[in-house]
Amino acid sequence: TLELPWSADKAIQQFGRSHRSNQSSAPVYHLLMTPVGGERRFAGAVAKRLQSLGALLQGDRRAVGAGQSLKEFDIDNKWGKEALARVYDDVMFKSMPMPGVKLPEPDSDSDDQPQQPGSGKDPAMQYCQADEKQHRFFRRMGDAFVRVGLLNDTSGNAAAAYYPGSCLALPNQDMKKNVPRFLNRLLGLTLPEQRKAFGYFQSTFDAVVAAAKSRGDYDRGIQSIGAPLTLANRQVLHKDKASGAETCALSLRSDLGLSWQDAARALQEAADLAAERGEQASPHK
Repeated sequence: TLELPWSADKAIQQFGRSHRSNQSSAPVYHLLMTPVGGERRFAGAVAKRLQSLGALLQGDRRAVGAGQSLKEFDIDNKWGKEALARVYDDVMFKSMPMPGVKLPEPDSDSDDQPQQPGSGKDPAMQYCQADEKQHRFFRRMGDAFVRVGLLNDTSGNAAAAYYPGSCLALPNQDMKKNVPRFLNRLLGLTLPEQRKAFGYFQSTFDAVVAAAKSRGDYDRGIQSIGAPLTLANRQVLHKDKASGAETCALSLRSDLGLSWQDAARALQEAADLAAERGEQASPHK
């Protein structure tokens, strides 16, 4: 498979034509993608469609393997919308980058030449003095977003040259969390600009997900627990008077490590096997 189709339905049809019933082995799909930011929209749509297909047909969103492998491209979700809103605020100099977010590397030395900003008490100037590299990056991103209609330049004069970001505004608030429209408009930028814009969005997305995981708010979906489970507590929530049937809440305990008894047993088995083979026992016993 050289590239993803333009729609998720065509991708499913494409997979179905090569993955037939009663075949000796299942096919292996290798999907090629370019690092162009706008192409992620198509991969995200296919991934979400394949995951929903597995949930509908088999009751498990992990059922379709292709959807699981493309899960990293699914950015049109709660965290993607939060990351996009943060990107817009950063570009408009309303906030600083999140901890852990890295700016994309410049494509050439000329892209990273310092520019002489104006003076004043504008927040953008304080931002510029704090980090010149961030100032230049967000100023270029603001110009690019204005060209494709993601942001509006409300200055109408040369004020943007001295107060970058202060004259940028969203066309409407609905666009602040509209990830598909953001990816569509990226296709109107040059390839280096797409790489930088999507690279910063992806880095912000990873930071948002990491922050959600640290707070315990991130939904990891359905996961398989390979460790043995033991019943820790059983609480009766309701008991039917007529039938006597009980509705209970069970608390389970899982240990992903190895207990001392199991470790000692494994060590003894290894020592016995070494003795049978005439080998020297481990000195760490």
